[in-house]
Amino acid sequence: MPALMFVFMQKKKTNKYDDIQTRWLACSRQGTQRKKDFDSLDMHVGERRYRNTNIKRSGCNACIKIHMTKDRASYKIYEFVEAHNHALFNINDRRFSRKNRQMKYTDFKTVLNSSSYNVGARRAHRIQTALNGEFEHTRVSEIDFKNFKRDAVACVGNKDVKMLINKLSNRRDIVPSFFFEYKCNEQKLSAIFWVGEVARINYKEFGDVILFDGTFRTNKHAMIFVPFLAVDNHKASVVVGSALISGETIDNFSWVLKAFLKCHDKQPLFVITDQCSAMKQAISMVFTEAKHRLCMWHIMKKVPSKVSAALNHDPNFNKVINKLVWNIHIGPMEFETRWHEMIHQFNLGGDTWFIEMYEI
Repeated sequence: MPALMFVFMQKKKTNKYDDIQTRWLACSRQGTQRKKDFDSLDMHVGERRYRNTNIKRSGCNACIKIHMTKDRASYKIYEFVEAHNHALFNINDRRFSRKNRQMKYTDFKTVLNSSSYNVGARRAHRIQTALNGEFEHTRVSEIDFKNFKRDAVACVGNKDVKMLINKLSNRRDIVPSFFFEYKCNEQKLSAIFWVGEVARINYKEFGDVILFDGTFRTNKHAMIFVPFLAVDNHKASVVVGSALISGETIDNFSWVLKAFLKCHDKQPLFVITDQCSAMKQAISMVFTEAKHRLCMWHIMKKVPSKVSAALNHDPNFNKVINKLVWNIHIGPMEFETRWHEMIHQFNLGGDTWFIEMYEI
């Protein structure tokens, strides 16, 4: 970085060495190293606050000094030294200067947007570098990205819940059809439920059968994300509601289902979930008119852990059981017959898990 220092001074009757920066300049003119003989936070009356920096001084006398004219209409240069005692930046290294390495608004936005999609600062910097055309066209370093993300996280701190509530409240003020509710226990968020305007339309059209589960957890607060889904005419999943809960308890599920019913004003005909006992009890308490069924996908995922290793690697067993339970073209009588044949063929008559699943 060039040591060209711009010292803007007005003529005063006070001593020119009253200013810390002027004393610093005088020290460098004498060719001596500046000593840390004062506390940068210890201010005297009339002095400005300065902090110690990592800028290295080389005793360069290059400077330009300007003062205001007596009529206060313009400035006048009264001293100018052009020669430097050190090499200046070349064009290729100019991007490493302190000024050019400052992050801009686009860099801040890149880090924050990447963090929203669970992309770290290092990967965000690599993506930005590739978009800029490799490192020759990138001003900000990877450390700058990391430092900004650290500062942003420290700034948010424990206020992220309040920010979420404010964001959803602003959304409701702008879009009247947006719905959300939340509850707190001892000033701590325990559950929150929200439904967008599109989700309301989805439930009105395709809300006869809905599915929800608590498979996903957030990274920081370990809250459980509960999506409510339905299936449209194209056999695609559509969202009809979303919730975050602190734990899979009957109280939390009951509160979420009551908020769901308050938003949509009608119960679904069928509700499909996994084998969570808390969900089962909450559904029977709130959705009194709906029929509760278990998700076949969740059940079939447990089959490999419920049978022996030899049976699990038997392609014939997997073919038979999948062809039976996923077959929608057979009636109850044929299913019963083929089920008992499968149990007898693979010696599963004494397996407690298969007996329990069959009774359910």
